[in-house]
Amino acid sequence: MVFAVSEIDYRWEDVVLAAFLWNEWAEVVERARLGLALSARADETEAEDGDPAAEEIDAAAAEFRYARDLVTAVEMEAWLARWGLDAESWTAWIRSDLLRRRHSGAPAPVDGKMTEEVVPEAVFTEALCSGALDGFARRLAGHAAVFEMLRESGAEEDRGSAPEPADLPETFPHRILEEWLPGLSPETTRERAAVVARLEQAFHDFGRRVVTPAAVEARVRARQVDWTRLSCRTLLLPREEMAREAVLSIREDGLSVEEVARNAKAAVGERTLFVDELPPGLRDRLLAARKGELLGPLPWDDGFAVVLVLEKTLPSASDETVAKRARRDLLDSLVSREIDARVTWRRSP
Repeated sequence: MVFAVSEIDYRWEDVVLAAFLWNEWAEVVERARLGLALSARADETEAEDGDPAAEEIDAAAAEFRYARDLVTAVEMEAWLARWGLDAESWTAWIRSDLLRRRHSGAPAPVDGKMTEEVVPEAVFTEALCSGALDGFARRLAGHAAVFEMLRESGAEEDRGSAPEPADLPETFPHRILEEWLPGLSPETTRERAAVVARLEQAFHDFGRRVVTPAAVEARVRARQVDWTRLSCRTLLLPREEMAREAVLSIREDGLSVEEVARNAKAAVGERTLFVDELPPGLRDRLLAARKGELLGPLPWDDGFAVVLVLEKTLPSASDETVAKRARRDLLDSLVSREIDARVTWRRSP
């Protein structure tokens, strides 16, 4: 069991079914297949295209553990045992994840050696270790909590102890569900999938009722500062003294950002960012900057930046990008409130 809402239990099978309904399970499968293919290719190629360095794997493994508060070896072993994984499978996932990041955007290799027996295990490991399973569980918990809130308020017809099955979409992959959930009978699978579909239907109805134009306008006003948009020209350099020299060349010598970039053999980029997307240490400085002002050196990613502010735009609900943010932010806050009030977590990744 993953969580309960008003004494109704939801299991990991329900979470997987929900991911199918949202058309997001296929993405997990593809990532797993790509990881397997890249790992197989790395086994057969020279060092240049082969495995990540041992230090890189160790650093990624440590990052994974600390993110989940698995500080000691005993805690890590207990976590693996809880999910039926061994250290070898987990390390293989760390390696494949690093390979995927390294080859991001490159054509996916095709590996004919992969078997259908191997892929399901890799898919489960990918869903668990990537955090996708946890994300699916929280999303489903939000839908279940909203359904219960609607039922209690009378906005949703009282259907007894659990939501009633709804008709599944015609595109729902019944055959694939039987492949990925072999522990459930076809009848039980379809019944649980229909319950998940009922939650989804109620959730969409709820969203249409609460995310009104007036509510969106109010949310934009409340997030006026965070959603101010900055358009900047940025010159990224590896060392602070280089960035400082670049600022002097622009201010004192009258060189353009592009000329300084050519001299430094560095790239210039133009970025449009919302204030809340900036690192906390940069928000106040960039928000206070005037149009046309040059800032720097500023710590940025793993180096230092020289930033020319091109434009500052206050948020407006008539801007579809801002309105989309507002709708999502409004719905997320309402759902989080219902999760906190109604969901009892039993187990999470």
